Amino acid sequence: MQTIINKLYCDVAVIGGGTAGCSAAISASRNGMKTILLEKGTSLGGLATNGFVPQVAGMIEGNSKEFVTRLEKQGYLRRRSPTDDHNPTFDPVYAKFALEQMVMEHGCRIIYDTTFIDIDMEGNR
Repeated sequence: MQTIINKLYCDVAVIGGGTAGCSAAISASRNGMKTILLEKGTSLGGLATNGFVPQVAGMIEGNSKEFVTRLEKQGYLRRRSPTDDHNPTFDPVYAKFALEQMVMEHGCRIIYDTTFIDIDMEGNR
């Protein structure tokens, strides 16, 4: 088996493209950091999309609110009632694309189907 090693340079490396990893990558990119998101699979969202657990739980604010608003505008968000913000559900397949769009819109690079091994840091960075 051949080992391939790539050296990538960035300010922030986010390991894992689940919903939390996507949010971290979006926030870092928005704040001007050169960001790379490394994902083991071939799509974003983790259990929410690939595991078909399509619910938004807890407080809906920040990046989560942007995600929910985007899904709702496209018709891929379902609420129990128009005024109920508690645990809306969404189409997990479309959500993969919505997350990818959100991450890339802010200049983050996504690398799919990869395994993270090690990191070399400059000083404390």
